[in-house]
Amino acid sequence: MRQLMEFLSIWGTSDENVGFTGDTYQFNGLYPWILKDGPTTNVFDLAAKISLSDLDNALDATQKKYQYLSGGQWVWFMSPKMISTVSALQTLVRRQVQQLEFEGGFVMDTYNGVPILPSGYVEPASTTASVTSLAASGGGSGSVPDGIYRYKVAAITLFGEQVASASASATLTSNAACALAWTANANAKSYAVYRTAVGEADTAGLYDLLDIIPAKNYDANGAVTTNVSTYIDDFTKTKIEAAHPLFTYDSASKPEEVIFLAYLDPVYGAALAVLPPTLGDPLEGDPTRNLVRFVPISVTDDTYAFRLKSYLAMQIADAAVAGAVIRRVRRNTS
Repeated sequence: MRQLMEFLSIWGTSDENVGFTGDTYQFNGLYPWILKDGPTTNVFDLAAKISLSDLDNALDATQKKYQYLSGGQWVWFMSPKMISTVSALQTLVRRQVQQLEFEGGFVMDTYNGVPILPSGYVEPASTTASVTSLAASGGGSGSVPDGIYRYKVAAITLFGEQVASASASATLTSNAACALAWTANANAKSYAVYRTAVGEADTAGLYDLLDIIPAKNYDANGAVTTNVSTYIDDFTKTKIEAAHPLFTYDSASKPEEVIFLAYLDPVYGAALAVLPPTLGDPLEGDPTRNLVRFVPISVTDDTYAFRLKSYLAMQIADAAVAGAVIRRVRRNTS
């Protein structure tokens, strides 16, 4: 349950408020809210090695935008290896690497006074494609511009977003939709679907995030029935042009990863503010201070398993979630 909570607090995507298809058995974590709030200013797509100026830019953009969030706690989410890289970069420029201690003796490295929380949910678990045998085909009729459309699909697992599939393309002629099909990834919790603009080349940086969809189908009791392996692009979704797929690079095939900068509840320090409804709301409903909290979406006495799942369905309480995403980061410093 702890793993599921941490995963969903970052990657969880429900089907409400954020513009993606989503999964009704998840809640909206940091990633979809940040994409919804300011994809052109809050998402930094590097496709390059990390530098301290990249972290500075993320801090500058978000802290200026959210000046009303004063006196609270900002925090970085990075993989342990990326934390080592950032610490090394600070040492190279002769900055003192500070540490910050939270309640209970929990000590973390910092950058620019902001603590860095190690997370295993931001780095792909494998350097191989997470989705295989992707195919695309057009159908129907409508006013979609004629031409070639290219797609990639990436599984989002308990390790975060994984390396995207090989591309698939479809040539549309007066078609209103494009059907995608692939071999299901049993470890997927969601899928990220990417698409190029009409006629664009098969280049990684030209694929924009189109949708985040469920990886599971459920029965009436909330039990998983099948794995999702299809998607219909009906051209009603708005692409997020600042978010491009992760991919592998260099001779060692080291994966690129994602860094999050988020604003957390000041009362809970380094912990996400997850409040079961029976405890009430100690911050009296202030949505900017309760980052994540339980929201009951259904009440049933059918089974214990379904009741548990209904309580796991949480959401971020307010759309004004502060944060930034640095995508496709290379951690090597050579």
